[in-house]
Amino acid sequence: MLVRGIDYYLVENSSVPLGDSRKVYLGRSASGWCFFLHVYPNRNILDWKNLLKYVRVKVSEGWVIKSTNEMTLSVEAFENIVSHRQKGHISHSNQWYLANRAIRGPRGLARKIKDNYVCLGHGNSTFDYVSDEFFHDLPPGDQFGLLRNHYL
Repeated sequence: MLVRGIDYYLVENSSVPLGDSRKVYLGRSASGWCFFLHVYPNRNILDWKNLLKYVRVKVSEGWVIKSTNEMTLSVEAFENIVSHRQKGHISHSNQWYLANRAIRGPRGLARKIKDNYVCLGHGNSTFDYVSDEFFHDLPPGDQFGLLRNHYL
């Protein structure tokens, strides 16, 4: 299943286009879904607290948070996108949840079913922890290429 949305990255050089810079993939915001927060078990970044700490350190070193639409965000703005999401105007049937391997989440948002493969867990707010496997459904192209070349 392909979930379209806006991807967020931690980028080393804000003056370089997103596709040309060293970056760390942070996750995806998609309408009607909990935020898909990318975690890095191989780097011991397993939850929102650890990822946010890492982001704050990198931002203090001059890195910036950027979205696929080239918008630069503060740490606080990114934090709000991840943990204070609101349901859109989408309502789903039980069949939709079943077809999309989802369950009802907080604030009326859909969330992925935890399977320890794609969805590694549910956050304590409006985000889920996802692995690289979540993004294998993407078609070939810029977004997929960026994911395979992330810095972390």
